[in-house]
Amino acid sequence: MVHGQPLPPARLPITDISQWVEGYSSMAATLTSRHPKKAWELLAYQAQIKEGREELEAGRWVGPLPPAVLAGGPGQAEIYAGPI
Repeated sequence: MVHGQPLPPARLPITDISQWVEGYSSMAATLTSRHPKKAWELLAYQAQIKEGREELEAGRWVGPLPPAVLAGGPGQAEIYAGPI
């Protein structure tokens, strides 16, 4: 507290996907300047997040997968379309 007033947050909250993409792109650019071989991984993660958001907006998001599906082995999570 400064003079009885709370300090402002160190970071502004991210309230939509465009803010997240902008911040993530800045972070990825900084990291790839030192680690250029990581660029593909960072961009792939960004694309995955954007695709997930599109699925959510389109109403195709089913939420987290049940543990039984995740334990089913490779490929099980990708084909799951049942209820949560």
